[in-house]
Amino acid sequence: MSNLVISQKALALQNELELLEGQITPEVESMMLEISKSADDAALFLDRSEHLINYFKQFRDQISAKIKTIEKAQEFVESELKKSITAIGELEGSNFIFKLQKTKDKVIIDNESKISDLYLRTKVTHEPDKTAIFEALKAGHSVDGAHLEPNFSLKKTINTKKLKGQ
Repeated sequence: MSNLVISQKALALQNELELLEGQITPEVESMMLEISKSADDAALFLDRSEHLINYFKQFRDQISAKIKTIEKAQEFVESELKKSITAIGELEGSNFIFKLQKTKDKVIIDNESKISDLYLRTKVTHEPDKTAIFEALKAGHSVDGAHLEPNFSLKKTINTKKLKGQ
């Protein structure tokens, strides 16, 4: 099978995945099954997937940073408008008028350590300690609700036998 055909399969799947909105269609599942039958197709797909995941995460981080910047600018302008209106009354332009409108009072915490326990919320989270469970199970102890099962990671290497034969 030529590298061109391999590339086309992996790229076709990658393109389909990029068009989906988080759901795997039966057609895409079939494409994934086909690619997982070939080491070369799978390697190319996994490499490209890792690249795209990193790209999209970086893009998400850039967008988040831009959103934060715009939100800070928005807060600043609103704060300055409130200061101006407090000093001079309403602010009128050709198309818009800004006025202050009374809303519900806002609670400001000056010093959290001085707040009585009566006014504090306690959040408790419970989650399994997988490290402790692993150690207990490895030591031969029984842990209700948990067990060990064999786990494998993929190791990709270049097929040197094929390279030597070329």
